[in-house]
This record gives sequence, C-alpha cells and structure tokens, in this order.
Amino acid sequence: KLHLCDRPLFEAAADEIVNRGLDYMSRTPQNISNTIWAFGTVNVRPPSLLAALEREFMGTFSYYGRLTETRPLTKSSRAQLAMTVISLH
Repeated sequence: KLHLCDRPLFEAAADEIVNRGLDYMSRTPQNISNTIWAFGTVNVRPPSLLAALEREFMGTFSYYGRLTETRPLTKSSRAQLAMTVISLH
C-alpha cells in the first residue's frame, strides 16, 4: 500500500463518480477496474461508491457480465477480475 493518501481527495473523487454515474466509465471494464484498484491501493472505500459499484456489478449489462461474456475467459478478463477482488478485499 502507498504510504501517502489524500483521503479527502479520494472521497471527493468518489462523490463525483457517484454523481456522474458509472455509465460514463463503463464503456470498457478496464476503466472500472482501474478505479477500483486506485481506491483499494490507498484503502479508501466510500460507502456511496461501493453501493454504486454493487449496482453496476449486479445490473443486466454489468461489469462482470461484460468481462465474462467470452468463454474461456481471456487473460485480460481474468486479470481484471482478480485485480478487482483483491482491491475490494
């Protein structure tokens, strides 16, 4: 984990993500994966962002659905899923 973190900056970024909605980020799963990784790296988990992510993950055209639509999973999809799980843990 990084030894420096501007928690208010991450919380403000999370508020902005929630206000704009995840739709603008969800064109590719990579965008959401990188965002989750960034917050996980500094151990900042704003409840509003986690709730928005949960809705996105469980939706009809969800992040998980897009990553797993091709079987067997591609190397990139496996890496993104693993990174997401580790970051949220």
